[in-house]
Amino acid sequence: MLETLVPQWTLVERRLEDLAPAGFVIALNLRNMFPELYHSGFPEEWTETYTKNRYALFDPMLAWIALNTGAVRWSEISMLGREATATRVMTRAAEIGLRFGAMVVVRDERAANRKSFISVARGDRELTDKEIGEVAELFEAVRAEVFASGGLELRELQVLGALASGQTHEEAAENLGVSKGTIKKRLESARVKLAARNGTHAVAVALHRGLVALSGGQKW
Repeated sequence: MLETLVPQWTLVERRLEDLAPAGFVIALNLRNMFPELYHSGFPEEWTETYTKNRYALFDPMLAWIALNTGAVRWSEISMLGREATATRVMTRAAEIGLRFGAMVVVRDERAANRKSFISVARGDRELTDKEIGEVAELFEAVRAEVFASGGLELRELQVLGALASGQTHEEAAENLGVSKGTIKKRLESARVKLAARNGTHAVAVALHRGLVALSGGQKW
């Protein structure tokens, strides 16, 4: 979805890959630690290992995100009394190539109880202060583009994007992990914000404004 919402995404992604050759992840608008938009460029092996072993329960980075904002290197994050389990997560990450990294966590202006973050990784060395600063600038540029999307919530854009790609309400509900009723509510909310006559018109308006794409390449 970032390809649709961020006009210069290809350039941003390329620069992030230079700064973080081991991968990066972006999570926007977290509610109870679940993001509305998630983009991962981490190795598939790490994603599968993380999910299979339920590392989210022990990940010291998630604990830091919940309690803090700002920039921090992975190596500077306290294990918060969970040294054994947290060390297991970080050791496994290093084995896969994610040895060094940094995060930038910000609180969203539109909703004080929500946060967004970017986490980047290298396998060879720590990121410099200058590099972390550039990551923060790139992340802010991404956030600015995403949150300038006609006042629409990311979840509303997800529904519009799904329908624009040809999915039915039932298919969109299944793919987004929500009920058909939720799809209808989000579509109606988007319709009002876009001043559209109906749901079909809302999708057309979103396409015309470049808020969603017709098909392919979107990462929910």
